Amino acid sequence: MRRYQDAIRTFSNILLYVQRTKQMFQSCTSLYDQISKINDKMYTLLAICLVLHPMRIDESVHSHLREKYADKQLRMQKCDLAEFEQCFSFACPKFLSPVPPNYDAMTENFHKEPCKIQLRVFLEEVKQQIQIPTIRSYLKLYTTLPISK
Repeated sequence: MRRYQDAIRTFSNILLYVQRTKQMFQSCTSLYDQISKINDKMYTLLAICLVLHPMRIDESVHSHLREKYADKQLRMQKCDLAEFEQCFSFACPKFLSPVPPNYDAMTENFHKEPCKIQLRVFLEEVKQQIQIPTIRSYLKLYTTLPISK
């Protein structure tokens, strides 16, 4: 759907809220572990979104993102599809198949098929989106040149 801006805004708001209310969860260890695990996944998804659609975010969220995920973001900005795949596989929700499996031709990892399909679709989207900044820079260059040249 390519609504990266909405996703970035939502992730930033949620992560900012979690940062501010982290002290409330430290008393319950299991809850704190679960929240920090989901927090890591949201930071990873935020890093993916920011590579595909750069924009300004809250400074505290941005500094934490730079601190923990700067190397991953750098590799993704250099069009490393393996890094996109690794980050997406780590942070994506667990997808369900809309149809029941074929029990006659059951494979060993049939439960991973929906996630593989979503990963394939996501990587195709990345291949398309990663070329947009280059095209945009060429368009800006050519619009600044006068027609006489």
